[in-house]
Amino acid sequence: MNTVPVGRTLLNAYNEKYGKSYSAKEFFDNVYFETFFNNKKYLYWVQNSPFVQELSTSKKGEKGIRETIKDNEGKTLKFDSEDEAQSYLETVVKPRNDFLEVKSLGKNGIKILKTLNKDERKIKLEEFHIKVNDAYENNDIEASVALGFPASESKEFATTSGLVSSVKIEIDIEEIYLSWIGAGLSIGVSGGFSILFDQPDILLKVYDGWKVYRKFLNNPSLEDLAPNKITSWNGQWLNYNYDKYPEPDPDFGTLNDKGFFKVTTKGTVLNTVKWSQLFFNLSKHFSNKTYTGYLFSFGQTNTTLGFFPFRFDEAKTLIGTYKKLFGENAALRDAKKYEQMYGIHIKRACELGAIGIQALEPEGLKEYFKPGKTPSFKKKNNEEKDYEKNIIPFRTYKTWLLAMISKNKEEMVDYTATVAETLIQCAEAYRKKKKGKTKFSNQIKELLSSSSKRAFIDQLSELVSDKEFVNNDQLDVFNELKNRVHLSNSIDFKYLITLIKFDYAFQSRKA
Repeated sequence: MNTVPVGRTLLNAYNEKYGKSYSAKEFFDNVYFETFFNNKKYLYWVQNSPFVQELSTSKKGEKGIRETIKDNEGKTLKFDSEDEAQSYLETVVKPRNDFLEVKSLGKNGIKILKTLNKDERKIKLEEFHIKVNDAYENNDIEASVALGFPASESKEFATTSGLVSSVKIEIDIEEIYLSWIGAGLSIGVSGGFSILFDQPDILLKVYDGWKVYRKFLNNPSLEDLAPNKITSWNGQWLNYNYDKYPEPDPDFGTLNDKGFFKVTTKGTVLNTVKWSQLFFNLSKHFSNKTYTGYLFSFGQTNTTLGFFPFRFDEAKTLIGTYKKLFGENAALRDAKKYEQMYGIHIKRACELGAIGIQALEPEGLKEYFKPGKTPSFKKKNNEEKDYEKNIIPFRTYKTWLLAMISKNKEEMVDYTATVAETLIQCAEAYRKKKKGKTKFSNQIKELLSSSSKRAFIDQLSELVSDKEFVNNDQLDVFNELKNRVHLSNSIDFKYLITLIKFDYAFQSRKA
């Protein structure tokens, strides 16, 4: 039922900002209903609620009610022929503003799907108020009346319930309306989940986006834009507003360029923002904050993941590491690329207990933790493609790995690159003296495939045993490496050896 406090936070912030004193019900009637439901297309489709009952879906995905065309006496209008019915449809019915599509047509009549008119939508609102009052008076408040509450079941919670506590709590009727306000503030992210933040400044930003989505849905030139996608919209809108240089009232083209939409032959759909991208943009404004987010999903089976701290300061740490490694200009230039690569699935991220650096593990990196799995950064002829496919991934992986190492981060900035360079020098010396033989290179591969600290140290000792190919300076590098591995814990060892793998692979392409 976390939708209730979030709804209350927005209501209080709204009243303060706009000089109002709305109750939850007044806000629902004057703001929420008008924006979400009192139009041809809805912002939000709430299953089993009075706002969607008896509605059907057109082939274009629009919602409406069925109507049988009547004559002046209120009887079904019949025709002498199907051609006459077709002519009546084209000249009288289709020009109506509320017409959506034909459901059936023949001599016995015409049935259509039409949008609700204003009076019919007001009736839906009144039906909702009646249902709220009945539920409150009968102490039977359930999910179709209050969003985030348990599904209706007489003795125990249904399997479709989510966000539910088994503790009996006295519910005020205002909280029912607050639950709708709170649910409308859900921030949809990729992976099928939504986030609720109980922060006034964030919620007011989300609220501002409602009006823009409504404006687009009412625009005749955007008739193919998908309705009922408020959670996906909220995620995209919030991400846009906390990015650089947002416009207060952007047009469709501006947001389309930002990746809001996907235009297909079937219509214009809303993309869902990746949680890590949103995380990075929020961190630019809340860089020293940790906010608690509530993660859940509404659907046929509702799912609650729970409350999780979003550690925005750790995004700052990651970006700072990128700057140290590759320079401030590169960090700014590459931001959009590397932000897309960071972040495991949101459900897996929640399993870690907090949303921070660990959850930002780059996509695909896990494969290289496996012994024997080595990266390849073979240079591409196209410089731009090489930058995108090789340089950005290398920098992204290296930054995260370095940020995850628990000790001596400052010393490690150049260290693994030095180790990789030394390995390459020794391998090259061996190849030249042994006329192209690759035994030393193969030993390096075995070294970097070590599955334990002991195996790594043993393999390293064998590697440097032949002093003919390893000079004293290089031996010092390897001795320090042995000591670092010996003193590292198992997690840091995994990150260290993977860092060396990446540096070795990347520098090998230059060798």
